[in-house]
Amino acid sequence: MYFLNPTELGMVAKVAENKWHELISILMLGFVSQGIEDMDSEDAKIWTPAYEYYYFKAANSGTELRVTVDVPPEHEDMMTQSWMKALEHLKALCEG
Repeated sequence: MYFLNPTELGMVAKVAENKWHELISILMLGFVSQGIEDMDSEDAKIWTPAYEYYYFKAANSGTELRVTVDVPPEHEDMMTQSWMKALEHLKALCEG
């Protein structure tokens, strides 16, 4: 699967694990730019392997979602900031 920004730059990934209603883990394989995958360059190898974990838990008012990432240490802050923005947007969509 591709995770792309509006200019079609992003990551290419695959589902590593799917436990229905519990967990989805995504394995990042490399970069993608306008449909061209890059899994072999030095830049791609710095990022991979990296994982995103989505945990789901039943809550009184719906479903609690927790996201964690396993990325190289030098990218942790950027990923955390990006996820905070993304989760705020997701919350607004779900509650809107």
